Amino acid sequence: MIRFTHHTRTLRAITLAMLMVVCSVLAKAQQAPDFSFTTNEVLCVFHFVHTAAEGEHSSQSYRAFIEEKTAGDAAFTGLVADFKSIDFTAGYRRSGLPKRRYRARTVMDFMWMHSAASTDLEDFAQRIFGLLPVQEHAKLERVLAQAEPYYRKLVWDPQLANIQRTERFLDAYEERVSRLFFQVSNFYGTPWPADIPFTTALCPIPLESGVTSAVPKVNTLVCSYLSENDEDYKATLGVAVHEMCHSIYDEQPASLQKQIDDWFMLSKSPFATHAYSYFNEGLATAIGNGWAYEQLNGYVDEGDWYADETIDGFAKAIHPLINAYLRERQTIDRPFVDAAIEAFAKTFPNSDKDLNVLLNRVGIYSNSENDQSLTNYTDELFKRFKVSSSFLRAPLTSPGAKASMGYPQLTKLIIVDDEPELNWDRLGVEFEEIAAVNRPRSKNYSYTFYDQPSKSTVILLVVENTDALSQLLEVYKLQPLVELGQSVSLDRRAGE
Repeated sequence: MIRFTHHTRTLRAITLAMLMVVCSVLAKAQQAPDFSFTTNEVLCVFHFVHTAAEGEHSSQSYRAFIEEKTAGDAAFTGLVADFKSIDFTAGYRRSGLPKRRYRARTVMDFMWMHSAASTDLEDFAQRIFGLLPVQEHAKLERVLAQAEPYYRKLVWDPQLANIQRTERFLDAYEERVSRLFFQVSNFYGTPWPADIPFTTALCPIPLESGVTSAVPKVNTLVCSYLSENDEDYKATLGVAVHEMCHSIYDEQPASLQKQIDDWFMLSKSPFATHAYSYFNEGLATAIGNGWAYEQLNGYVDEGDWYADETIDGFAKAIHPLINAYLRERQTIDRPFVDAAIEAFAKTFPNSDKDLNVLLNRVGIYSNSENDQSLTNYTDELFKRFKVSSSFLRAPLTSPGAKASMGYPQLTKLIIVDDEPELNWDRLGVEFEEIAAVNRPRSKNYSYTFYDQPSKSTVILLVVENTDALSQLLEVYKLQPLVELGQSVSLDRRAGE
């Protein structure tokens, strides 16, 4: 018989305890974060005013409803104007991330997160104190307090039964959505602490049909839905996973973000630029509206997955690839990126010439420093083309403009409204293509070319004023396919 000494028994006890600790840690690491669907009236009031004020990522359908119900109400119009006057854009940049990835956190991001966690408007005011100047804070507090009765009358009270019904339907899926998180976070290569929950903050739109909106803010997913539509909760499930994907993508480790950036940059395909500009949205759509929708509902959604045809087409093109990687528990890698680029090229063979694609992500430059002119120029662009990411640099001689003209795989749109000869020569220093050709003699024209060093398309618009810019952009809206190395002129002397 083998006898254990006290020392041996103690060692076994310690070893067993250590194993129990390790198992506990592993279990915690593999535990999915809590995933909940909630309807918070504080967030809904903020969302209501934000929509009325034509805020970013707001629903046009919801805004039309609000405008119709508040038409002629000067008091409400004043509240919306006051909300618009508050600057929510201040924030900070996260360091160490590639230029082409999302690096900012703004005051508005924290507004969404704190409103979703607040018990009432007073609690919200306390949570956000310090994010805005004191006078702006007081203004926001007043606007929301006075807007709350409007929201309750128009949305909350008449829709309460529908809100409760939708929550019941979605609550039944919380655990299943939470389990999907494992495969999704593993695919993205994003470690996520189990004690950091995901909250899908629901915002009812009191309509049976229309356009909804959703936006991810770290672990808070702000998601509107059509509360008069009994079946809309099914689409909401896919949208929730879609927005969850954006958060997980944004939180990838910096080292992986740099790798992905390098994989696109090292690709020899001329379509790599465009595939990358749609990569985040394409992945989220393929996973949330494709794979997750099928996992949760038992069948593939045969309709459109996204309102933008490029995103919808890209998502469906990479859907089989996504399914394979999720099924095999594989993490995104260079072969996946190469396959995604190839899928984009096959689906959109003219994308390297299509301004609808080229302007999705764009650097905007101008020789003008006049604030009103710059605002007019960007307004003319944005109302004709969907721009998901952009920055503005002026004048052309500024250090920021000159440095960013070399940014890789980024469409450059350059607007010159004065001294065309001088500015043509200046741009010739930055771009070999301009230096090698004769300047067109028209007063209002464009010249589009491919800049090999930065692997980017450059669109130069030489105009006399905003009206001429508007006319040129309208030509491109009607005929968005451009010929590289050629000019388009508004003048009769275009061919001279």
